[in-house]
Amino acid sequence: MNTAGIYLRYKHYFAFAFGPNRHSGNLGIVRFGGHIEHGESPVQCAIREAKEETNRDVVLLPSTRSFYLESTAGSSELILSPYIQEEPLHEVDPILVSLHNVMFWARVFEEPELSGETKGIILLSDQEIMKLCEPDTSYTYREFQDWGGRSTTRRPYPEHLKLEPFIQLRFLAWLLKAHPDLVHEVFAQ
Repeated sequence: MNTAGIYLRYKHYFAFAFGPNRHSGNLGIVRFGGHIEHGESPVQCAIREAKEETNRDVVLLPSTRSFYLESTAGSSELILSPYIQEEPLHEVDPILVSLHNVMFWARVFEEPELSGETKGIILLSDQEIMKLCEPDTSYTYREFQDWGGRSTTRRPYPEHLKLEPFIQLRFLAWLLKAHPDLVHEVFAQ
């Protein structure tokens, strides 16, 4: 495992970084997080990266259930299995683990703001997450703005570009549909 990230909850939104994806030409929506530095735990990495990318101190919340992302088959299908730790590997139980990444739940009490290399922050309600991740659909940044979507960018983004949910956002959409009680239980604390 060499990266760690967070699902960041602010009020009734999840906050994600977003910006131009040079490979696809779309606006990629990605988790806050990054590479684990030498001597750093995944938890320490997630907290540090969140601070660097949102200028906020976050609180990590333990997950009552964890999933292992085996792979993605095609563009939208997730292959998941229960994640069972033989012995605790992290100070806080993660929600998602894959071969190279671990994801934690996190909460912030002040709105995230652009910081460091973050070019844009998008705030998504549960319904917006599920809408953006529906199979065989795509929405432009303009359509997102028209339905009242919230975002902040360093520079204006071209409104015709499509929003592209990356794997962590697609997992969260699946989780909101398949196990909404798990998500709400974590943030009810």
